[in-house]
Amino acid sequence: MILLRRLLATSSSQRIPERSIFFSRVPESEVVYHNANTTTSQVPNDSIGKKILPVVDSIQDKPVVIHSFSMNGIRGLISLAKASNNPKLFERLEGIVFDSAPSRTLPYQNGKAMMLSRPSVNYMSDSNRAVIFQLLNAIRDALISPIIRIFPSLRHNFLLHWYIHDKIQLPKQQLFLYSEKDSMIPFRGLEEFIEEQKRRGCDVDSVNFRDTEHVAHFREKPEEYTRKCIEFVSKI
Repeated sequence: MILLRRLLATSSSQRIPERSIFFSRVPESEVVYHNANTTTSQVPNDSIGKKILPVVDSIQDKPVVIHSFSMNGIRGLISLAKASNNPKLFERLEGIVFDSAPSRTLPYQNGKAMMLSRPSVNYMSDSNRAVIFQLLNAIRDALISPIIRIFPSLRHNFLLHWYIHDKIQLPKQQLFLYSEKDSMIPFRGLEEFIEEQKRRGCDVDSVNFRDTEHVAHFREKPEEYTRKCIEFVSKI
């Protein structure tokens, strides 16, 4: 997750005034699934958020935009809200960019994500590790699904998607960058989240890149991706 202070510096050819930019990134070694919880869909604790909160608190007089990637970025947002003990923390933020998230993920997608987030081991192939993680997620989903159906008010305790849907007040300015060919998250669930944000009165823009993979939109279509991000932050 990247915090952007002020707006992106851009070329004069795009006719957007050049502005200063400040990046702050939590070290990748600190943002791994097992540091906070055991599965990619499980709601995290505040450990990651405590590392991000000082950066947010240090920026008091400039607009801030969060650029969040994948469901691990959603974990960071939730952890940040928990660390601040303030679900309205994001009222301080001017906007948010979501890349390849949020959505309700499936067991095989969670299994693949968990495998990729951990180093390989000598005694088991990556494909077998992914299958084991998938099985664990399937068992977990089978156990919690009846609870969620009977007590929907408890769903935010179990799943990332529902926590950010039910418990966090997001900034009004939102940009979603995604693809229907994403193999890691169901894009229909993401589009449902977009429509819900519109119903809540948020100013929402979105780009479906159609044929790009998960968190690969910038790599495969850098010009379009950059243009949309610049257009978004230039309005703030």
